Amino acid sequence: MSAVGAKIKKIRKQRKMTLQDLANFTGLSVGYLSNLERDLTNPTLINLQQICDALQVNVVDIISQTSGETVVRRDQRQELFVPNSSIRYQLLTAGRHSMRGMSVIIDADNSDEEILWGHFEDEMLIVQKGSLEIEFGGEQYILEEGDCAYIAPNTPHKIRKHGAGECTFLWVISDPKAYSLEESAYQLVTK
Repeated sequence: MSAVGAKIKKIRKQRKMTLQDLANFTGLSVGYLSNLERDLTNPTLINLQQICDALQVNVVDIISQTSGETVVRRDQRQELFVPNSSIRYQLLTAGRHSMRGMSVIIDADNSDEEILWGHFEDEMLIVQKGSLEIEFGGEQYILEEGDCAYIAPNTPHKIRKHGAGECTFLWVISDPKAYSLEESAYQLVTK
């Protein structure tokens, strides 16, 4: 993911945070964050989420390469590359909006990989295909096709495929802040 580091650095500076401040918030080392900001290393999705939480921005804002179209065709979705993961993430919205979404595809042969999230925004998951296991609020739920789950802000949760076959779900987040990050100036090349 090139240019992610430059976006992180710009937002960090806008927030008047030092690298040490960001390291303190995330638990990541100053050296790692410095290399990341210089695009010398790629973040894992978990590290990127920690950084975004500390900066109070959404991960989609950091990785999106588009400038705000209102229609995104299926064959034009930006697919995110997440190192060491067989889970595919496709952006359903482009640019900065008060609602954003992703299509998350977990392949049939993936039975153990978990998605660990906890965002500062409201979230909703909608299972489109297959079955999904989700854990939050001390409870575990099995969601089947058509089932939905709402997750309140700052609620840690774990997600994984349940049962055989591919699982696809929509992940929608709402951002009441909807502040501008001058996205048109940013470009991201993934995968």
